[in-house]
Amino acid sequence: MLKQQNNWAGYTYVWNDAQTDATLAPEQGLDQTFIIKSPTHAGTERSAVPDPTPRQQTWHYPSRAECLVCHSRAANFALGLSDLQMNRDFTYPSGEGGQTDNQIRTLAHIGALKIDYATLNPARPALPDPRDESKPLEARARSYLHANCAHCHIEAGGGNASVDLDFSTSGPNTRLFDVAAQSNLLSTPDAKLIATGHPDRSNLFHRVSIRGAGQMPPVGSNVVDAAGTKLIETWISRMPASTQPAP
Repeated sequence: MLKQQNNWAGYTYVWNDAQTDATLAPEQGLDQTFIIKSPTHAGTERSAVPDPTPRQQTWHYPSRAECLVCHSRAANFALGLSDLQMNRDFTYPSGEGGQTDNQIRTLAHIGALKIDYATLNPARPALPDPRDESKPLEARARSYLHANCAHCHIEAGGGNASVDLDFSTSGPNTRLFDVAAQSNLLSTPDAKLIATGHPDRSNLFHRVSIRGAGQMPPVGSNVVDAAGTKLIETWISRMPASTQPAP
Protein backbone atom coordinates (compact mmCIF):
# COMPACT_ATOMS: atom_id res chain seq x y z
CA MET A 1 0.00 0.00 0.00
CA LEU A 2 1.44 3.34 -1.08
CA LYS A 3 0.16 6.81 -0.27
CA GLN A 4 0.81 9.11 -3.20
CA GLN A 5 -0.59 12.63 -3.70
CA ASN A 6 -2.82 12.08 -0.63
CA ASN A 7 -4.44 9.00 -2.14
CA TRP A 8 -3.77 5.35 -1.37
CA ALA A 9 -2.93 2.78 -4.05
CA GLY A 10 -2.22 -0.93 -3.87
CA TYR A 11 0.54 -2.78 -5.71
CA THR A 12 1.13 -6.53 -5.70
CA TYR A 13 4.57 -8.10 -5.98
CA VAL A 14 5.44 -11.70 -6.90
CA TRP A 15 8.33 -13.51 -5.24
CA ASN A 16 10.65 -15.53 -7.44
CA ASP A 17 11.15 -19.26 -6.83
CA ALA A 18 14.38 -18.64 -4.91
CA GLN A 19 12.57 -16.20 -2.60
CA THR A 20 15.34 -13.65 -3.14
CA ASP A 21 13.49 -10.92 -5.02
CA ALA A 22 10.01 -9.86 -6.07
CA THR A 23 8.71 -8.20 -9.23
CA LEU A 24 5.64 -6.04 -9.76
CA ALA A 25 2.59 -8.03 -10.83
CA PRO A 26 0.66 -6.90 -13.91
CA GLU A 27 -1.88 -4.12 -13.34
CA GLN A 28 -4.74 -6.55 -14.07
CA GLY A 29 -3.51 -9.09 -11.49
CA LEU A 30 -2.22 -12.61 -11.95
CA ASP A 31 -3.10 -16.23 -11.17
CA GLN A 32 -0.43 -18.86 -10.55
CA THR A 33 -0.90 -22.56 -9.90
CA PHE A 34 1.35 -24.27 -7.37
CA ILE A 35 1.87 -27.93 -6.53
CA ILE A 36 1.51 -28.42 -2.78
CA LYS A 37 3.35 -31.53 -1.59
CA SER A 38 2.70 -31.29 2.16
CA PRO A 39 -0.50 -29.30 2.55
CA THR A 40 -1.41 -27.44 5.69
CA HIS A 41 -4.94 -28.34 6.65
CA ALA A 42 -7.06 -25.19 6.51
CA GLY A 43 -7.39 -23.48 9.87
CA THR A 44 -5.26 -25.99 11.80
CA GLU A 45 -1.63 -26.51 12.66
CA ARG A 46 0.50 -28.32 10.09
CA SER A 47 -0.20 -32.03 10.09
CA ALA A 48 2.39 -34.10 11.97
CA VAL A 49 2.26 -36.63 9.12
CA PRO A 50 2.51 -34.87 5.73
CA ASP A 51 -0.03 -35.95 3.15
CA PRO A 52 2.00 -37.71 0.40
CA THR A 53 -0.57 -36.82 -2.28
CA PRO A 54 0.37 -33.57 -4.07
CA ARG A 55 -2.44 -31.17 -4.87
CA GLN A 56 -2.78 -28.08 -7.01
CA GLN A 57 -3.70 -24.72 -5.60
CA THR A 58 -4.29 -21.49 -7.49
CA TRP A 59 -2.93 -18.35 -5.88
CA HIS A 60 -4.46 -15.06 -6.95
CA TYR A 61 -2.37 -11.89 -6.97
CA PRO A 62 -4.86 -9.02 -6.76
CA SER A 63 -5.09 -6.37 -9.44
CA ARG A 64 -4.53 -2.77 -8.43
CA ALA A 65 -8.27 -2.14 -8.49
CA GLU A 66 -8.95 -5.24 -6.38
CA CYS A 67 -6.59 -4.02 -3.66
CA LEU A 68 -8.88 -1.09 -2.93
CA VAL A 69 -11.96 -3.31 -2.70
CA CYS A 70 -10.79 -4.30 0.79
CA HIS A 71 -8.34 -1.48 1.52
CA SER A 72 -11.17 1.02 1.20
CA ARG A 73 -11.68 4.54 2.50
CA ALA A 74 -14.37 3.27 4.90
CA ALA A 75 -11.83 0.82 6.36
CA ASN A 76 -9.17 3.56 6.62
CA PHE A 77 -7.06 1.81 3.94
CA ALA A 78 -4.48 0.16 6.22
CA LEU A 79 -6.20 -3.00 7.47
CA GLY A 80 -3.36 -4.75 9.25
CA LEU A 81 -2.76 -2.23 12.02
CA SER A 82 -5.75 -2.72 14.34
CA ASP A 83 -5.79 -2.02 18.05
CA LEU A 84 -8.38 -4.78 18.47
CA GLN A 85 -5.85 -7.28 17.17
CA MET A 86 -2.83 -5.72 18.85
CA ASN A 87 -4.30 -4.96 22.28
CA ARG A 88 -2.65 -7.90 23.98
CA ASP A 89 0.57 -8.81 25.72
CA PHE A 90 3.48 -10.07 23.65
CA THR A 91 6.79 -11.53 24.81
CA TYR A 92 9.70 -9.78 23.11
CA PRO A 93 13.01 -11.70 22.90
CA SER A 94 15.23 -9.37 24.91
CA GLY A 95 17.58 -10.76 27.53
CA GLU A 96 17.03 -14.01 29.38
CA GLY A 97 13.44 -15.15 29.04
CA GLY A 98 12.37 -12.07 27.08
CA GLN A 99 10.18 -9.21 28.21
CA THR A 100 6.36 -9.20 28.09
CA ASP A 101 4.34 -6.05 27.55
CA ASN A 102 1.25 -4.80 25.75
CA GLN A 103 2.03 -4.47 22.04
CA ILE A 104 0.41 -1.04 21.64
CA ARG A 105 2.23 0.35 24.68
CA THR A 106 5.53 -1.04 23.38
CA LEU A 107 5.13 0.43 19.89
CA ALA A 108 4.13 3.79 21.37
CA HIS A 109 7.15 3.69 23.69
CA ILE A 110 9.65 3.17 20.84
CA GLY A 111 7.95 5.83 18.70
CA ALA A 112 6.45 3.52 16.07
CA LEU A 113 2.94 4.73 16.98
CA LYS A 114 2.27 8.41 17.54
CA ILE A 115 -0.19 7.94 20.38
CA ASP A 116 -0.26 8.47 24.11
CA TYR A 117 -0.98 5.00 25.47
CA ALA A 118 -2.18 6.47 28.77
CA THR A 119 -5.12 8.12 26.97
CA LEU A 120 -6.46 4.85 25.51
CA ASN A 121 -9.55 3.27 27.01
CA PRO A 122 -8.30 0.45 29.26
CA ALA A 123 -11.58 -1.41 28.65
CA ARG A 124 -10.98 -1.50 24.88
CA PRO A 125 -11.53 -5.14 23.87
CA ALA A 126 -9.08 -7.45 22.15
CA LEU A 127 -9.95 -10.04 19.54
CA PRO A 128 -9.77 -13.59 20.91
CA ASP A 129 -8.12 -16.26 18.78
CA PRO A 130 -10.99 -17.99 16.91
CA ARG A 131 -9.20 -21.31 17.49
CA ASP A 132 -8.95 -20.84 21.26
CA GLU A 133 -11.77 -23.00 22.59
CA SER A 134 -11.26 -21.64 26.11
CA LYS A 135 -12.83 -18.38 24.91
CA PRO A 136 -16.62 -17.89 24.50
CA LEU A 137 -17.99 -19.25 21.23
CA GLU A 138 -19.75 -16.01 20.23
CA ALA A 139 -16.63 -13.91 20.87
CA ARG A 140 -14.55 -16.30 18.74
CA ALA A 141 -17.07 -16.21 15.88
CA ARG A 142 -17.40 -12.40 16.01
CA SER A 143 -13.60 -12.15 16.09
CA TYR A 144 -13.39 -14.29 12.94
CA LEU A 145 -15.96 -12.13 11.14
CA HIS A 146 -14.19 -8.94 12.25
CA ALA A 147 -10.80 -10.05 10.94
CA ASN A 148 -12.09 -11.46 7.65
CA CYS A 149 -15.22 -9.46 6.80
CA ALA A 150 -15.62 -6.22 8.77
CA HIS A 151 -13.35 -4.11 6.57
CA CYS A 152 -16.10 -4.27 3.88
CA HIS A 153 -19.15 -4.86 6.05
CA ILE A 154 -19.03 -1.65 8.06
CA GLU A 155 -20.86 1.67 7.79
CA ALA A 156 -20.24 3.07 4.26
CA GLY A 157 -18.08 0.06 3.47
CA GLY A 158 -17.82 -1.82 0.18
CA GLY A 159 -20.23 -4.62 1.08
CA ASN A 160 -23.74 -4.46 -0.36
CA ALA A 161 -25.33 -5.83 2.82
CA SER A 162 -26.25 -3.30 5.49
CA VAL A 163 -24.60 -5.37 8.25
CA ASP A 164 -21.90 -4.05 10.58
CA LEU A 165 -19.51 -6.86 11.51
CA ASP A 166 -17.12 -4.82 13.65
CA PHE A 167 -16.29 -6.78 16.81
CA SER A 168 -17.21 -3.87 19.07
CA THR A 169 -20.71 -3.47 17.55
CA SER A 170 -23.44 -4.85 19.81
CA GLY A 171 -25.35 -7.91 18.58
CA PRO A 172 -28.65 -6.21 17.62
CA ASN A 173 -26.82 -3.31 15.96
CA THR A 174 -25.05 -5.65 13.54
CA ARG A 175 -28.37 -5.97 11.64
CA LEU A 176 -27.42 -9.59 11.07
CA PHE A 177 -29.73 -11.88 13.02
CA ASP A 178 -33.04 -13.05 11.51
CA VAL A 179 -32.83 -10.31 8.86
CA ALA A 180 -33.73 -11.06 5.24
CA ALA A 181 -30.75 -11.06 2.86
CA GLN A 182 -30.68 -8.61 -0.03
CA SER A 183 -28.92 -11.28 -2.11
CA ASN A 184 -30.64 -14.52 -1.11
CA LEU A 185 -28.46 -17.16 -2.73
CA LEU A 186 -30.39 -19.90 -0.94
CA SER A 187 -33.56 -18.89 -2.81
CA THR A 188 -35.82 -20.03 0.01
CA PRO A 189 -38.39 -17.72 1.64
CA ASP A 190 -37.26 -18.54 5.19
CA ALA A 191 -33.58 -17.77 4.53
CA LYS A 192 -31.97 -14.95 6.52
CA LEU A 193 -28.53 -13.37 6.77
CA ILE A 194 -28.23 -15.49 9.91
CA ALA A 195 -31.29 -17.59 10.70
CA THR A 196 -30.66 -18.11 14.40
CA GLY A 197 -30.38 -21.80 15.19
CA HIS A 198 -30.34 -22.79 11.51
CA PRO A 199 -27.02 -22.74 9.59
CA ASP A 200 -28.76 -24.33 6.57
CA ARG A 201 -31.04 -21.27 6.27
CA SER A 202 -28.26 -18.73 6.86
CA ASN A 203 -26.88 -16.92 3.82
CA LEU A 204 -23.76 -15.89 5.73
CA PHE A 205 -22.85 -19.50 6.46
CA HIS A 206 -23.64 -20.55 2.89
CA ARG A 207 -21.46 -17.88 1.32
CA VAL A 208 -18.38 -18.56 3.46
CA SER A 209 -18.66 -22.30 2.78
CA ILE A 210 -18.63 -22.12 -1.03
CA ARG A 211 -16.16 -21.02 -3.71
CA GLY A 212 -17.36 -19.57 -6.97
CA ALA A 213 -20.26 -17.25 -7.68
CA GLY A 214 -21.45 -15.65 -4.43
CA GLN A 215 -18.49 -16.72 -2.31
CA MET A 216 -17.26 -14.70 0.65
CA PRO A 217 -14.76 -13.20 0.65
CA PRO A 218 -15.31 -12.33 -3.01
CA VAL A 219 -11.66 -11.49 -3.74
CA GLY A 220 -8.46 -13.44 -3.26
CA SER A 221 -9.75 -16.71 -1.80
CA ASN A 222 -9.78 -19.98 -3.74
CA VAL A 223 -10.02 -22.42 -0.81
CA VAL A 224 -12.74 -22.71 1.83
CA ASP A 225 -11.47 -22.14 5.38
CA ALA A 226 -12.75 -25.40 6.84
CA ALA A 227 -12.04 -24.53 10.46
CA GLY A 228 -13.51 -21.04 10.18
CA THR A 229 -16.62 -22.36 8.41
CA LYS A 230 -17.11 -24.98 11.13
CA LEU A 231 -16.82 -22.27 13.79
CA ILE A 232 -19.55 -20.18 12.14
CA GLU A 233 -21.78 -23.25 11.70
CA THR A 234 -21.43 -24.21 15.36
CA TRP A 235 -22.09 -20.65 16.52
CA ILE A 236 -25.29 -20.35 14.48
CA SER A 237 -26.55 -23.81 15.39
CA ARG A 238 -26.24 -23.08 19.12
CA MET A 239 -28.23 -19.83 18.97
CA PRO A 240 -31.77 -20.04 20.32
CA ALA A 241 -34.00 -20.04 17.24
CA SER A 242 -35.67 -16.74 16.35
CA THR A 243 -33.92 -14.74 19.06
CA GLN A 244 -30.99 -12.37 18.87
CA PRO A 245 -27.81 -12.94 20.92
CA ALA A 246 -27.14 -10.56 23.76
CA PRO A 247 -24.95 -7.55 22.88
